[in-house]
Amino acid sequence: MLPQAIKRTIVPIAFALLAGVMAYTLWPSDESRPVPASERAELGLMTGLPIYWADGADLATLLDENAELPWVRQVLEQRYDLRPVDSFVSEEREGAVLEGLERLLIVQPRGISPAGNVALDDWVQDGGRLLYVIDPMLTGEYAAPLGDPRHPSVIGIVPPVLPRWGVIMETREENSDNAPQIIDTPVGPLPVAIAGRLTKRQSGIGNCTIEASGLIARCQVGEGQVTVLADAALFEARDGGEQEADIILALADYALR
Repeated sequence: MLPQAIKRTIVPIAFALLAGVMAYTLWPSDESRPVPASERAELGLMTGLPIYWADGADLATLLDENAELPWVRQVLEQRYDLRPVDSFVSEEREGAVLEGLERLLIVQPRGISPAGNVALDDWVQDGGRLLYVIDPMLTGEYAAPLGDPRHPSVIGIVPPVLPRWGVIMETREENSDNAPQIIDTPVGPLPVAIAGRLTKRQSGIGNCTIEASGLIARCQVGEGQVTVLADAALFEARDGGEQEADIILALADYALR
């Protein structure tokens, strides 16, 4: 487990470094970012991170229509109508939760049941577009202490459906010194903390390519597409400015369009 001092500093340092890099990078204008409500695509969201609700939010906050929402949610809702998803299996039948969804974002989930993996696999092969963000070790701090069920899963659990599709996540040797990094990706320079390294599994059912020095994998699986990002530092950031918002939207557009 990382010392608290390192966890408090590693992500802010990464984003500070990112700001310097992005000064030389062209990003979409914020004037073109919002989409009228009537044109927003529905996006399913499964996550153990405080993305949809604020970290440590109590019942009163959840019921308060004027409560400030997490910045990642605010950014995503400029383009998408978010539908929170806790499980892919309903009491009625497997896969029913995903019916009607064309796009899905999964960020450091608490766990997906065996039946949920089957439902997710079927949904992707039928044409779903998935952005799966999994981090080998989170570096953020949260209101709930470690061991509390409300605390995000610090260690990302690789579901069996990923190697089935053709993706394996390994530990990076560079992680040994806990140094933040910035990795060039198809959506611009991305700050990472303790990232995984994605490689291809030759026996997977998907047609996968590895990008950004193993940070991103893209797989054509049946009629659908899966994009895997092996770090969640961007989604862990307490606050996001214009630059971080542009990265979130560029990443979503890259994976889900």
